[in-house]
Amino acid sequence: MQNPYKTALTQAREDLVAVSREAKRITLRLSQLEALVAQLEAIIASSEPSPVPLFDSASVSVSASATAAPEPQVPLWKAIVAALNGQKSDFTVPDALKALERNGRIIESKNRLNILRNTLIQRSDIFGRLTTGHYCVRGFEGEVHAEQAEGGIES
Repeated sequence: MQNPYKTALTQAREDLVAVSREAKRITLRLSQLEALVAQLEAIIASSEPSPVPLFDSASVSVSASATAAPEPQVPLWKAIVAALNGQKSDFTVPDALKALERNGRIIESKNRLNILRNTLIQRSDIFGRLTTGHYCVRGFEGEVHAEQAEGGIES
């Protein structure tokens, strides 16, 4: 006869793994829906449609296979552009970090702000520097406030 405590422990471990997978799936879905809501609110608030694809319906639906095998990640600069849909004309590095986290792109490093800052500086073809600490996505410079536009965009 098998020890009932060992059986209970085995069952509890199996349940823990199953619940953990479900929690990860739900957390991913929650962050995707929050990002979608933020993007749609920004679209509704703006008068012009964004030239960047805002929403990919395939990325929102989460299946059981999504938790089993991780998908290849898009480059960080593309994730920043996609995450900043409503705020492309003037944002800071912490703004970009929050937007990425809303979209489910977590940078697990103590230097995450420096990583983002370096990405913004290195991809000067995509991002422009407005003033110290303030950036924009190129092509959206015209949406900058008048007082910032006087100084121009630094390269």
